[in-house]
Amino acid sequence: MPDYPKVFRGTQPSAQHIDWAEVETRLGIPLPADYREYAESYPAANIDNFLNVPHPSCTNDAPNLVG
Repeated sequence: MPDYPKVFRGTQPSAQHIDWAEVETRLGIPLPADYREYAESYPAANIDNFLNVPHPSCTNDAPNLVG
């Protein structure tokens, strides 16, 4: 698995409570284990104003994975 603290330096992990069964049912696909690991510790991310990493429980202006 990636070294998330190194990738997201300056961002402290905090537990995210996600109902993966509901998310995957709404999407119609299973999500990769490494994405699930990321999402359980970090919020949605925008990397260098280029790459958006959506999150299933996002409540602000960042992209929500399940819309």
